[in-house]
Amino acid sequence: MLIACVSDGDYVYVFVSALPRVGIPVMVWLFKCNSAKLLFLEFPQLKLRLWGGSLWSAGYAAALQVMLLAQKLKNISTDVKTVDAYSVSSR
Repeated sequence: MLIACVSDGDYVYVFVSALPRVGIPVMVWLFKCNSAKLLFLEFPQLKLRLWGGSLWSAGYAAALQVMLLAQKLKNISTDVKTVDAYSVSSR
């Protein structure tokens, strides 16, 4: 689930929520592959302007927001039946 996506001009920062069985490399690959495909379909001239025709570089950096989740869980009441797994968001 995409929570937030921002760019500073050189980099794209994506904050997502996913099941533990989905690996970070798989999520990065899916994001890069699908976004490049959509952009190249909508803007075919983009591929001609890029060095080597690639939209994304091969690397990525990943960080986990475990502390945010721990704080949210600490603040939730003991009635866990009302907790929505997707209600955690960044501040």
